[in-house]
Amino acid sequence: MRDPSADMQQATHPRLHVRNAHDAHVVFEAVRQGFLRPITRRLDEKEKSVLIRSGAVFVWEESENASGLKRWTDGRLWSQSRMREPYLFYDEKLGDEPEPSSFQTFRFVNGPTRGVASSSAVSHQERSANIHRGLVKQAYSAWVVVRPNTLPRKWHIVAYFIHQDLPLIPTVDQDICLRSIIVPNGLYRTGKARDSLDEEPTVARPLSRRTPSGPTIGGGGPMTLPNQDCDARGRKNAAPHSPTLLKCAEFLAFFFTIPPSMPLLKSVRAFPFSSIEARMPNGMVRDVFDSASISRLIGGMGVGHTRYPTAGSFNNAEAQPFYVNSPYGIVFAHNGNLINTSSLLQYMDAVAHRHINTSSDSELLLNIFANNLQQTGKFRINEEDIFTALGGMMQQVKGAYACVAMLAGFGIMAFRDPNGIRPVGMALRKSGNGHDYLFASESVVADAGGFSEWRDVKPGEAIIITRNGVSRRQVAPPATFAPDMFEYVYFARPDSVLDGISVYRSRMAMGDALADQVQRVLAENNLTVDVVIPVPDTSRVAALNLAQKLQLPYREGFIKNRYVGRTFIMPGQEMRKKNVRRKLNAMALEFVGKNVLIVDDSIVRGTTSKEIIQMAKDVGAKKVIVASCAPPIRYPNVYGIDMPSRRELVAFGRDTKSIAATIGADLVIFQSLPDLIESVRQFNRDITTLDCSVFTGDYVTGGVDEDYLGHLESLREDNARGKAMGMVDIPPANKALVNGINHQRGSNDVTLGSGAPIINGSDHTVGLHNSYNTI
Repeated sequence: MRDPSADMQQATHPRLHVRNAHDAHVVFEAVRQGFLRPITRRLDEKEKSVLIRSGAVFVWEESENASGLKRWTDGRLWSQSRMREPYLFYDEKLGDEPEPSSFQTFRFVNGPTRGVASSSAVSHQERSANIHRGLVKQAYSAWVVVRPNTLPRKWHIVAYFIHQDLPLIPTVDQDICLRSIIVPNGLYRTGKARDSLDEEPTVARPLSRRTPSGPTIGGGGPMTLPNQDCDARGRKNAAPHSPTLLKCAEFLAFFFTIPPSMPLLKSVRAFPFSSIEARMPNGMVRDVFDSASISRLIGGMGVGHTRYPTAGSFNNAEAQPFYVNSPYGIVFAHNGNLINTSSLLQYMDAVAHRHINTSSDSELLLNIFANNLQQTGKFRINEEDIFTALGGMMQQVKGAYACVAMLAGFGIMAFRDPNGIRPVGMALRKSGNGHDYLFASESVVADAGGFSEWRDVKPGEAIIITRNGVSRRQVAPPATFAPDMFEYVYFARPDSVLDGISVYRSRMAMGDALADQVQRVLAENNLTVDVVIPVPDTSRVAALNLAQKLQLPYREGFIKNRYVGRTFIMPGQEMRKKNVRRKLNAMALEFVGKNVLIVDDSIVRGTTSKEIIQMAKDVGAKKVIVASCAPPIRYPNVYGIDMPSRRELVAFGRDTKSIAATIGADLVIFQSLPDLIESVRQFNRDITTLDCSVFTGDYVTGGVDEDYLGHLESLREDNARGKAMGMVDIPPANKALVNGINHQRGSNDVTLGSGAPIINGSDHTVGLHNSYNTI
């Protein structure tokens, strides 16, 4: 008897319509190559109830051994078989239908009616009336030589469908992974299916206990899901959990990658270890992922991503995760920004011969990784090959990147740039006899999903999760560890812990330090404050600590509309200004006749500050003093936060008095940089450096000079962003994107790192990649 604690088997493919012998051979070949898993023993009762449903496909090898599988049984009552070459068909006996009439045959066709039972001998009405309403089983067999110089083995495929479902079930040529499978000529020889099926099982399932089709949550074999829900053993279908965790990530810098909270492009890709299902519309997570869309995301692995673009555009084509079918089928999500994309694009064009379809550096990074992985030249790869490829990729690219990737039929991985600028971590939870695994940018996602044992991915480290377990490797020598300071100031949720530092505690410390600065500046200017009011939500923690230390009243004077996103990352100055007043409402009773100290986490463009100061004055504030938890932001962020143009930054080229005059404040008080650094570092002394480039202009990765910043600004200013969104006319030269680049390399050689080829600028290669909106 089989150990009841053994892993639950999974369907070879959870949702596929197999139309003919060629389709069956493609599925067989995917099994032979290891992309799909066969059934290795008879289904137990739980597996029958969970797995047998419309769209499920099972492949098994006939074996005479007691431990093998001689016959297929599913515990249901079926009609007599009908032959329609090359398949046998069976109708489930429902108790209220007669045996199929002799004229009813099956003809599989392409198009909207594919898979519908039809016969030219009857009318449409007669045909509809005779279509079986329940489950249909189809069976096919073939002889296959699995390995050279071995005897042929008999493989069987059993597929289930309901006629009404056929237009919704993907076919082999619609499956992203299967459609690239090439079946070797002569490898499969049609066999006979009848002898391997129990057509009359001894026990029939009562109608009241018939299992509905659709995704299930319980049960499960060894599965892995990267960002949202990664099963190693206990959970069959990860997809239903992915949108739930995405919702948790809606208002934080979430990964799998999840950059910040902008309610723009939201997407999930799910892997049933074979095909990929994707959903990539615009909108909030709750709007994008309804029950119907979730039901189509069936698989044991999944990557979710919410984004706003720091480079590229708001086009759906740039929604992550990205996918490439070669090598092996890779799904990829990236949080961060690359700074050497120009040279990388040239390399992709002239050496790797890979076409980059969008202006997203995330797609470029995926292709760099894919190209390194392809250099292995292996039919099947292992963890060592992936670690080697990631090490090669990290030698080529510069910038910030925290990434999650899935490999079809293999597993998932996460890795982080050698400086550790962008955050990503891993957590697990108990599930059955194994664990679920999760990668996310913030620990709060793990908390919300019931995951524990959170650990950060180290700088230059890669973690791979497969059916066999978890592997870790330092694939690049760690450089200066410099987490982005702005994560603690603004981006991260206060209940997250990043690199061992509580965001909440660091913001409390920011408030304490800022209180000393406020007290000193107020005394110098002979001013008093009646009330402390935070700008919700990020500055609340610091403002409360500041008020307590200065023994001043703390009041919630601004009420937030939670359905409006963060304003400083919105595209366009006018949109940002308009949304400040939509987002916040000032309560007059907290402002009238008072000297108000408004505490904000930072002042970026000054858009929010200027509007809320005016709102405070409109409702009767006598004086408005603004205190910022961060120093003046005078330089662009090149590592994935949308504050790129120096000319858009209110502090660029201005002193404190000029900033106050620009935003309409009576006085502006900034935190000092040493105090800010100490507020964070005191909770983890192992971190000796933080990326403070937006305050100092010192970029930890190097490679950022005046020419680079000027080019970056020209691409990312509001006018350029408007072009990318189609809001203004684009010059004709920029519309001809399909023409690629020609003689645009310049005169300098481009080196891509250790072991990478050198591209000479005098070479006259005509590239195919998109040169518009690249950096």
